[in-house]
Amino acid sequence: MNLQVDLILTEEQRNASAFNMQALLRILSVIGPAIIVLIIILLVINVTQTKGELKALEAQWQLLEVKKGKADKLRNQISTNNEILSKFKGINTSRLEWHSQLRHLMESTPSTIQFRNLSASQTLTFNDRKKGIRKYRVLLAGKAIGDKIDITIANFTRQLSESPKLSPYIDGAKVTAYDKDNSVDAGKNDRVFKISCTYKPRTFE
Repeated sequence: MNLQVDLILTEEQRNASAFNMQALLRILSVIGPAIIVLIIILLVINVTQTKGELKALEAQWQLLEVKKGKADKLRNQISTNNEILSKFKGINTSRLEWHSQLRHLMESTPSTIQFRNLSASQTLTFNDRKKGIRKYRVLLAGKAIGDKIDITIANFTRQLSESPKLSPYIDGAKVTAYDKDNSVDAGKNDRVFKISCTYKPRTFE
């Protein structure tokens, strides 16, 4: 018969397992609160940093909003200035350089024709695209001397709308008055005339 006698008291007995639950609980009871406190501290630091970054970003955003507002105003001003500039360019494009027209007219006029009066007029209208159009009209009044005056006047009238320097501008020319010159110093064959020149319409581009 075999007998087994335990000589160790119950309170002195130890758990032979490598994992001691009571020891772990004691460790956790000390370390656990410290970990929680550390986590809370880290969260507080993170929240503080986040608030600081948020304020900095909000300040930058407000600054950008101000700059954006200024940029929008400048953009609108530039757009307005470009529209005004475009209108001025259109006005400049539609006008005639009268000094050039007079020079070309003098170069095209034969020596047997003398001008007594030159008047210019213009009308403003709109085309189908609602763009402004200038229409010019020039009235020439003068006298012609010499032989074959009828041919001279006819050739001159035709040249006004066909010469290389005037044809890009003048759409047509016609004699509106033709009569004998009754002035005191006029010759027998001298004639007075009026020629109306219609210019090609010029659009405000």
